[in-house]
Amino acid sequence: MVTCGTLKIWTLAVVIAALSRGFVLTYVNSSLSSVDGEKVVSCCKTVSRTEVTDPITGYWIQNYNAPCVPAVIFETEKGLFCSYHRQPWVRRKIQQFE
Repeated sequence: MVTCGTLKIWTLAVVIAALSRGFVLTYVNSSLSSVDGEKVVSCCKTVSRTEVTDPITGYWIQNYNAPCVPAVIFETEKGLFCSYHRQPWVRRKIQQFE
């Protein structure tokens, strides 16, 4: 499982990589702000209950750490999707990776 601190670093890396490839990130409500001088915060502040139908290339779990909400973040070729972690379809998609 990924902690929110680790998620912040990976989210930023994925966002930069996606933007450099011309992808538009959808369903990700991110905030970038300076904390303690040099730390950058980027996370899901809202989630969607709509099933992701695009092919999923990866996922990670975001824990609550205000303003971040609990979420499963799915990565697709089209971008990142913040999904409600308790939806049955979310659990099924995660199990496909295990």
